[in-house]
Amino acid sequence: MRLIRNIITELKQTEWPSMDQLAKLTIYTVILCGIIALLIVGVDLVLFWLRDLWLGEQGETVSNLILNL
Repeated sequence: MRLIRNIITELKQTEWPSMDQLAKLTIYTVILCGIIALLIVGVDLVLFWLRDLWLGEQGETVSNLILNL
């Protein structure tokens, strides 16, 4: 029972963000996730290109797919 009282006491002392802060932090999080996703896609495309270059594959390579967009 003491544990529950301690948890409630700690939650009452918690400083919750305002709606303005929450909106800004949400936007920052979405932007950061987008940047990280673009970086991962870029590295993935480079690795596919290197694989195709290494194996000497012709035809529908990643670079051809990108150029045809």
